[in-house]
Amino acid sequence: MAFGITSDYITGTGLNLTNTSSSISLWINKQYAGDGSNGVWIMRVGDQSANGQSMHLATDYGQSLRYSFFGDDFDLQNHALQMGSWYNIVATYNVTNNQRAIYIDAQPIATDTASYGFSGDTYFALGFQDVDLDDMRFCNRALNQSDVTALYTLPAPEPNSLLLAFAALTVLSSKRFRQ
Repeated sequence: MAFGITSDYITGTGLNLTNTSSSISLWINKQYAGDGSNGVWIMRVGDQSANGQSMHLATDYGQSLRYSFFGDDFDLQNHALQMGSWYNIVATYNVTNNQRAIYIDAQPIATDTASYGFSGDTYFALGFQDVDLDDMRFCNRALNQSDVTALYTLPAPEPNSLLLAFAALTVLSSKRFRQ
């Protein structure tokens, strides 16, 4: 999937991650330099802008990566994603202890304890401006290091193939054409 400067994105419903452990895995290639202040969402689950009602991944808040349950942000200030390079991002949440973790290219980068979990609806939006996304997966559990490494080392699918899985652990997956 490629999303252009017109802020193109895909929306849908049915992605139920409410009050549960979850993980988001995706490949991203940022196609903009950013200004270090305005955030650009990569994906969003939940349609309400209220505490815990929206979960999102975003870039460019001070050149960081943000994993947020609306009103409870988890920012990485010193791990900027360089424009024009592919990165595998995995964000996990464990509902039992409110632990969040972020991995970049299968390396654990940071953890924090969320003030509250995600309790929003099943609405989702993917894309937004100037990012290429690939092989996106939503899981209904917090992935561990072995899972994250396995996802990072998966071979890229054949060109023009579409991966769409509705298994117990993978809710949605998109095509990947990394170069």
